[in-house]
Amino acid sequence: FTDDRLVITVSRCPYPFVRESTCAAHTCMEEALVTTLDPGLSYRIGRSLPKGDACCEHILERRVTPGP
Repeated sequence: FTDDRLVITVSRCPYPFVRESTCAAHTCMEEALVTTLDPGLSYRIGRSLPKGDACCEHILERRVTPGP
C-alpha cells in the first residue's frame, strides 16, 4: 500500500462466488459502501477468482482532486 492506494489480496472467496455476474453485483455494493463512507475514495476489483485469476484484488484509491 501507499498513502493513496491500498490493495487487499485474497486467494479464496469467503462467500464463495463462482459466477462473474454475482461477483460483479457484490462489487457494486462494496463500491457504493466505500464511496458513501468516504467520497474521496474509489473502489474496484483488479484480479478476480471468478474470472479465472489466482486471487482477487480489492483496490481502494484516494481520488485525485484538481488543484486551484
